[in-house]
Amino acid sequence: MVDSLDICKSCRECCIGTEIRVNDEDMDRWKKESRLDILLSINPLFGGSRHLIRKKNTEECIFLSVDGACKIQDSKPNICNKFPTNRKHAKAFKCKAIDLFFPISKIKS
Repeated sequence: MVDSLDICKSCRECCIGTEIRVNDEDMDRWKKESRLDILLSINPLFGGSRHLIRKKNTEECIFLSVDGACKIQDSKPNICNKFPTNRKHAKAFKCKAIDLFFPISKIKS
């Protein structure tokens, strides 16, 4: 599989207007790494779920920089590392690199 960082176009569509869910593995890793910057930006949800806080004025992930770079690239949530999981998922988020992640030629074959 291709490393998403190598083909991402930094369009930021996947970082805007969505809840970036955090799982137990993320939490354990951030505790081990002493990443208080990340741990203090988690918003607990009803039912035990958690997600990263978004910027109020733009609905962007709090760790998204102005130039589209992820400020926690070295330790971002698992859900971000796995994005996009399939063409439909990438299309739903208007991913600008959809054809690089999922080339049409591979789908037709």
